[in-house]
Amino acid sequence: MGNIIYAKANVGSPAAPPPTPPGSTDCVDFDGTTSETLQNNNEDTYGIVDNWTWMTWLKKAGDHTTSQHMFRYTAPGEGNSNTIRWAGHLSFPDRLNLIVYAADGNHRTFVLEDYFAGLDNTWVQVVVTWDGPLDLKLYRDASNVTPGSIGGTGGAQTDTGRIKRSGYGFNGKYYSEALWNVTLDQDNITAIFNSGDGTSFDLLSDSGNYDQSSALKHWWVPGTDQTSENAIGTDYGTHTNLFNQMDNATNITIADDIVADSPT
Repeated sequence: MGNIIYAKANVGSPAAPPPTPPGSTDCVDFDGTTSETLQNNNEDTYGIVDNWTWMTWLKKAGDHTTSQHMFRYTAPGEGNSNTIRWAGHLSFPDRLNLIVYAADGNHRTFVLEDYFAGLDNTWVQVVVTWDGPLDLKLYRDASNVTPGSIGGTGGAQTDTGRIKRSGYGFNGKYYSEALWNVTLDQDNITAIFNSGDGTSFDLLSDSGNYDQSSALKHWWVPGTDQTSENAIGTDYGTHTNLFNQMDNATNITIADDIVADSPT
C-alpha cells in the first residue's frame, strides 16, 4: 500500500490512518491550463517493462488549452525512449493522440479524432494496453476502439527510470489512475468498468473476472485522503517504488481543486 500519514490527536495518541481506496467520491478538477498539473519528478522504475496496462477515469469539460502531452511517463536523458504519453490538440477537441516509444527510440502511435466525441461532461474509462514489441490497444468504456492502422515499427521497452505527469492542460475532472505490469484482457477491463467506478471496486483485490490485483503496481485516487495537500497524491499500489503525485505538482490544492464528483 502507499505511504500512510498519521496525525497526532489532541490527547497525544495516534489518530486512525487515512482511508485507502475504494471509497472516494471526490476527484481533481483541472482548470484546463498548463499551470495546473499533478507530477512526480523522482526518476525511478515503475515496475513495468514490456507488458503493461494504463487506466484512468476522465470527465472532459470542454476544449483543451494545449496540444502538449497531458498524461505521460518519460525517461529524462533518453530522448523519446521508454516513453508513454498521450496528447490532445487545440484544433481537435475530441482527439486522443497516443504514442509509445521503445528503448531504442522506435515507436507505435495512432490518432483517434473522435475519442471524446459527444462525451463532454461524461465520465470515461480510458485504458491503454501494451504487449511489446507491437501490440498497442486503446479502450473506451471497455470497448476496444484501436484503429486499424497503427504507425511505427515498435520495439521492446525496459524498466528504466521515468518521471510522471498527469493533467497538464487537460480541461476536466480526473478520478483515478492505475498501472499494471501485465496486459489486461477484455474480461478484466470489462469487470473493472462494470463494477468500475472506483468508489466500490477495489483494484487490490480479485473479484469476479478481475484476477490481476497482484499485478497492480500503482494506483492513484486523489480524492481519497484529504488530511493534507500532499496526501491527495498518495500512491496506493504495491510496487517497491511508490510515487506521490503531489511531490512536484503545481497549483493543486484541496480547497480549489478537490470536488465532489466520481464515476457512477
